[in-house]
Amino acid sequence: MAGVDTPRGVGAAVRLTPAERAGLVADLERSSVAVREAERQRDRDVAEARQRGLTWDEVALGLGVSRQAAWNRYKSVRVGLQDQPLPDV
Repeated sequence: MAGVDTPRGVGAAVRLTPAERAGLVADLERSSVAVREAERQRDRDVAEARQRGLTWDEVALGLGVSRQAAWNRYKSVRVGLQDQPLPDV
């Protein structure tokens, strides 16, 4: 099967043992779990910040994004809230 040993964009073929391949796959799986957990924590942090009165400008500053990007991404995050919309402040 073409491309199995040499991913596109990689120079010389790298020969990996089955155990090395399995280890790399496990590393990727762990990374994916960590990213999902971090994203959930960020959602909780944003929801708490908004619930406690931070403006979208302040949330954006903390996230390192624009106010519009923060609002677009997190406007519907309602962690621990009972279907109460987050204010647009």
